[in-house]
Amino acid sequence: MPTITAPSPALHLLERAEDALARHDPAGATALFRRIVALEPAQAGTLYIFGQALRDLGRGDEGGAWRRRAFQTDPAALPTANHRLGLAFGRAGRTGLAVAGQLQALDQDPGHGAAAVALERLAAEALAMGGGWGAGGMDGGLWTRTGHAAFRLGAFVMAEGAFRQAAAAAPDDQAPYRYRGDTLAAADGHAAAVRAFAHAVRLAPEHGEHRRRLADSLFRLDRADDAERHLTRALALAPDDAGLWADLGLVRFHCRNGEQALPAQVRSVRLAPETGDYRRCLADTLFLLDRTAEAEHRVRGAVALDPGAGMLWANLGHVRFRRRDYAGAAAAFVRALTLTPGAPDLGRFRAIAAYRHLNAQVMARDGDGAAFGTDRA
Repeated sequence: MPTITAPSPALHLLERAEDALARHDPAGATALFRRIVALEPAQAGTLYIFGQALRDLGRGDEGGAWRRRAFQTDPAALPTANHRLGLAFGRAGRTGLAVAGQLQALDQDPGHGAAAVALERLAAEALAMGGGWGAGGMDGGLWTRTGHAAFRLGAFVMAEGAFRQAAAAAPDDQAPYRYRGDTLAAADGHAAAVRAFAHAVRLAPEHGEHRRRLADSLFRLDRADDAERHLTRALALAPDDAGLWADLGLVRFHCRNGEQALPAQVRSVRLAPETGDYRRCLADTLFLLDRTAEAEHRVRGAVALDPGAGMLWANLGHVRFRRRDYAGAAAAFVRALTLTPGAPDLGRFRAIAAYRHLNAQVMARDGDGAAFGTDRA
């Protein structure tokens, strides 16, 4: 039969000490921690929570010394210490402090799985209780921190609920509404996101970032005119924001309004010439307007910034093909295929360009058509 190892005396005492601290008994917890430290003087997690107990007793200097000793002994043990203390607060019904413990653990170690699970459970319980102070002392700031942590974990339903509670706690603060909009948008709930962003805009009409995010969700709902209106207002507040100019150009481009998209995209590239995406979008608009020589120049600039982007090489192939540079187009498609193998249409585009190049050679009677121009990319 397998050997069953009994819990160490120190571990049993640690559970009692954590529960005592969580039940408003720092004096009792301190006495227990002294016994634990005598048994295991090098357990950083114990030293850390011992320092917290001393601080709760009003002995801040002594508590700070024990916490510094914990950091020097084993800082990697501290997330689990905060997680354990959070569980103890949860057992004592002090949900706010229980959540704070899990948040502290995740701040120290974003990959702490047990803290993430505990946070989701505690937040769900607090939301079920109505979310306010009746939910174990959860205030607006704590709900905001919980929302951000849940967002990072990809728990968008919990994040949205947390930001909703934060907004209810501070109805005149625009930030929770924007955070809620961000969460809804990340989960593709753009109709609800529009309502949240619009509320943030009403509270802070001079905050351009709110309008940018509102415009993005409006655009995704095919409300391009409304999106353009908010982007224009945002640009009046921040005329040198390259991202806003790029967004405005994108909205106009997707409305097939290339002539108006062009100056916005030129402005974005001028303000942020190192951003390849802006160059690519400008090239797309030039291509739409059949200004292919300029489009090729812009795509080549984008490729120079990001030579490993297969999509850019494919775009270069399309521009060259329209310019009847079939050898160059074939070469670009070959490079795109190398970088993105298995892309369904690139092989066909390459074959068409190679055939056109061969046909041109035969018609001109200046070669046997063996080369496909793959050295020209």
